[in-house]
Amino acid sequence: MKNLFLLTLGLFLSRSVSSQILKPVKWSYAAKKTSKTEATLYLKATVDDGWHLYSQFIPDGGL
Repeated sequence: MKNLFLLTLGLFLSRSVSSQILKPVKWSYAAKKTSKTEATLYLKATVDDGWHLYSQFIPDGGL
């Protein structure tokens, strides 16, 4: 019974604890209609100072 109580208490406390969620990238977008059935989408990402983006194509030897 004591173990069940401790397990329940642990689950309750773990649900109330939340980690910090960082959002260092801000996204904006726009669309320009180029024809009746097509549009061009413009996406812009603004990265906060101290954060970096790396390419998905890494040359041999690393960064």
